[in-house]
Formats: sequence, structure tokens, C-alpha cells
Amino acid sequence: MAVPRNNPPPTETARQTEPSRTAYTRQDLKQTQWDGFMLALAAAQLLSASITIWLIWQSVEVYVGIGAGLARATVASQVPSWLQWFIHHTYWLGDFVGWLVSGGASLIAIGGMLFLYALLQVGEVAPLLLENSPRTLRRLIATLTQQNRLTITEKDHPTIAFLKERHNLIPTAWVDTIYTAKWIAYGIDFAICLYACPPIRGGWSKLRLVLAAPTLSDFDANNVFRIAITLFAVELGFFVWLWIRRGRHLLSGPN
Repeated sequence: MAVPRNNPPPTETARQTEPSRTAYTRQDLKQTQWDGFMLALAAAQLLSASITIWLIWQSVEVYVGIGAGLARATVASQVPSWLQWFIHHTYWLGDFVGWLVSGGASLIAIGGMLFLYALLQVGEVAPLLLENSPRTLRRLIATLTQQNRLTITEKDHPTIAFLKERHNLIPTAWVDTIYTAKWIAYGIDFAICLYACPPIRGGWSKLRLVLAAPTLSDFDANNVFRIAITLFAVELGFFVWLWIRRGRHLLSGPN
């Protein structure tokens, strides 16, 4: 009858390899979790970029509407009467000429409003882009600190002292201009939004009536929401996108 043999105890080599294998597995698990976290940040950044593009499309609609209205008003008032008669009373050819006239006016008016919109948005977002680039900030600080400043003395003529002061303010004045341009852009943007999206139901023509007997029903919440999107959505979207991007860079290592 065969006598069963007990399993031999694990060798010293096996005992030494098991803890290292466990440590290796834990390291892989931590690396996998870290990669998943970074992937989630990348997905969040992509999502914020998509939302920002959608908000830009929503805000640009206000300027497109103004451009289309300007084109219609221009065609109605500036096109000669004989050309209007030709467009309305000539079959095919008149329709084609009318399409060219209205299309050209719309292209110029809407293109001009889109250019104005882009210019205003750049002015509003420029300080945010400047503040969120460490490399740009370091370069700017180094340039400003190394700038040669002229000493103003009591013996200087007032004109000379004034010119020296202007010379010393040139580097910082450029940065100050960016922030000043931001608020100017916001002011122009706000005025355009008030014109295109009056917060009063029925438009500004009912302002006197509303001031005489104001009610909550006179408040146009939809237009207020459109004004808020047009004014702040683009900068807010860029802020979220840059905030996630800065977090990814900080977590990836020193830059």
C-alpha cells in the first residue's frame, strides 16, 4: 500500500519571490489608477473644449442676427429704386441679381460683425491667457525687471522728468493696456447685447411703460440669459479648459 507523501515546504527562493511579486502587482495597480486619473482629466479637458465651442456658437448668434438685420436695412434703403423694380419684376434674372445683392450685403455685414465679435472676445480673454502661461509670465517678469529705468532728479527740467517717467512706464503700461482693453471690450459687448437682446419684453420701445408700472412679466429672462452667455460664457469656458490643462501639467511633473 502506497504511503502518501506530504507536500514539501516551499523553498527559500519561492518565499523570496512572493513578496516582490506582490509589490510589483501593487505598483502596477497604482500606475493603472494614475493613468486612469490622467485619462479622466484629458476627457474633462476635451469636454470643456466642446462646451466652450458650443457656447461660442450660442454667443455668436447675437452678432450674426445684428449683421443680418443691418444687411436687410442696407438693401432696403441703399439699393436704387430702378434696381429694386428690376429685381421684383424680372423673371429669373431679377431673382439672381436680388440674390447677389442680398447675399453680398449679408456677407459684408455678417462678416464685419463676426470680426468685431472675435476682436472683443480676444480682448476679454487675453488677460486670462496671459496669466495661465508660466513660461510667458516668467519671460514677462524677467523683461520688466531688466528694463533700464532712468533716474529722475530734482535738477531735471519738467519736460525731461516727464519724458523719463513715460520711458519708465512703457513696459508696465503695455500690460496695463491689456487689462484696460478687457473692460473696454466688455463694455462694448454689453452695449451690443443690450441692443440685440433687450431685457424688456417688447423691446426698448416699451421702456417708459415699464418704468411707469413695472411688473415681473415685463422681465425677459431669455434675453438676460443670452446676454450672460454672450458676455461671460467664452471666458468661463476658457478658464475651465486652462484650469484642467494646468492641473494636468502640474501632475505630470515640473515644467
